[in-house]
Amino acid sequence: MAAACRIYISQMILMAGNSADLQATLQDPNEASLAIGFEMNKYKTKIMSNLSRDKEIARRIQLGRAAFGKLEDFFKSKISQSPKTKVYNQCVLPILTYGAEVATKEYMHKIKVAQRTMKRTMLGISLVDRISDVDIRQRTRVIDVGMRIASLKWRWAGHVAKQDDDRWIKAVTELYPVGARCP
Repeated sequence: MAAACRIYISQMILMAGNSADLQATLQDPNEASLAIGFEMNKYKTKIMSNLSRDKEIARRIQLGRAAFGKLEDFFKSKISQSPKTKVYNQCVLPILTYGAEVATKEYMHKIKVAQRTMKRTMLGISLVDRISDVDIRQRTRVIDVGMRIASLKWRWAGHVAKQDDDRWIKAVTELYPVGARCP
């Protein structure tokens, strides 16, 4: 019995101006992988457009709220703020910020609103109480989601900058669309 060998390629980015060009672009890697005995899994392959990006933003926030909701009794309890902060930073924040290296301003705004709601819930206050976000942040001491995303972006940029010039992520990062001016 021959030993099975599986290689997983977790991230490959293909860009195209329209769906027909994308289909043609996608065909080449599929044919190349078939030639060496690999097969692309059509069920795990995702095609994202600007519309699906909006759905992904909503999904990421929904997952963060679900994680927070599962722990809501803990967050609303009368225990001190320190364990609440640690649990939030370790269990909820990573879910909210997963994949946020490519976050847009719109995503940042929506995720900050979601985090403010969660911080208010942790403290048992509402919007009617008119307490500023600065005061809430000082009282909860949770990591600000904007700072976390900025940190993730800089970390990702560092990884890309250190990579060899022939890697695909470097080429995609430095890609200029046809007809666009280089800076």
